Amino acid sequence: VHVVEFSSIADHCRTYALSDSTDSDFQGHCSHSRNETCAQCCQLQEVLSILESECSSAVCNEEQKSDMLHAVKQARNNIMSWKAYQLRSVHQDQAKCSVLAKMKSKCDVLLVQDWVMKFMPRKFREPQSDWFAKRGLPWHITVAIRKSEEGEQFESQTFVHVFQNCLQDSAVVVSIMQDCLVSLKKEMPELERAFYKQDNAGCYHSGYTIVSAKFAGDIAGVGVERNDFSDPQGGKGKCDRQAATIKGDIGRYVNEGNDLTTAIQLKTAIESGPGSCAKASYVTFNPSSTRHVKWDGVSLLNNFKYEENRIRAWRAFNVGPGKLLPWSQFEG
Repeated sequence: VHVVEFSSIADHCRTYALSDSTDSDFQGHCSHSRNETCAQCCQLQEVLSILESECSSAVCNEEQKSDMLHAVKQARNNIMSWKAYQLRSVHQDQAKCSVLAKMKSKCDVLLVQDWVMKFMPRKFREPQSDWFAKRGLPWHITVAIRKSEEGEQFESQTFVHVFQNCLQDSAVVVSIMQDCLVSLKKEMPELERAFYKQDNAGCYHSGYTIVSAKFAGDIAGVGVERNDFSDPQGGKGKCDRQAATIKGDIGRYVNEGNDLTTAIQLKTAIESGPGSCAKASYVTFNPSSTRHVKWDGVSLLNNFKYEENRIRAWRAFNVGPGKLLPWSQFEG
C-alpha cells in the first residue's frame, strides 16, 4: 500500500482522501498540489477500463453482454471499495502507533479489548447425546500493553473475564473497563494514563461506553486519555492472538481428563497454562438499568480524546481539528 499522510499524488494522500469537504471540523490541510500520478495505481484503472471495453465489444447476444457488463462493473466497484478500505485501515492503525510512540514507562498503558467467540462446553469423555443444544460461555479479553522498566521494549498482560451467562452490552463492557483499570492501578501505583483501542462492535462503539470510559478511569484513579476504534473488520490483533494461545491451554486441560462445562471450570483451564500471563476472573453480572446516552452520529466517529470539559471527536485519526462536544451535552 503506497498511502502516506501527505503526498502530491492524490491516490496516496490519506489526509486528502479522508477529509470531509462539507465539515471543516473533519478537514485536514495538505500543502501539496497533488498534480502527480502513480504508474502502478493508474495501471489498475487501465486494466478495469480494458475489461469493461472488451465486454462491451464481445460477440454475443444482448442478454449475455448485459450480464458480463454487470459482473465487471460490480467487480470494479468491489475492488475500489477494497482499495478505500485498505487506506482507512492503514490510517486508523496510526492511532495505535501514535499512542505506543509517546507512552512512558510504567505511567501509561494501552488497553486492547475484544469479545471472544463463545466457548462451547466440552467434556473429556462426552456422549453423543450431550453434543447437541449446547449453550456457549461468554468470555472477554483485555490486553494491557505497557513499556518495560528499561523503556526499550513493550510487555503485555492479559485479563480474561468469563461469564456463565450475560448480555454482551455496554453495561458489561464498562464494568470490565473499570475492573481492569482498578487491577492495574493496584499493581502499578504509578499508573497515570490509559488509552483504549477497540473494534466497532455496538457494545464498544456506543455513546454510553464512550462517555462512561472517562468515569471508569476516574473511579480507578487513572486518567483515560483516548479511545480509538479500528476500521470495520480491521480490528484483528493482539486479542485474537492471545485467545488462540489460551484456547491451546484449554484444549490441553481437557485432554488431561478434565471436564469444562461451567465458567468456573473455564477460569481454571485458562490459568492452568504453563507460564500463562493471563489473569482470569469469574464474573456474576446482575443486569441493571443503564441510562441511555443520546449521541447522534456516534457511529460515524472513530477517534475520541477526553479533555477537561469536553470530548474531541474525529471521523478519521487526527484529520482536521475534530468536533468539540461539551460534557454538559451528555447530562440529564
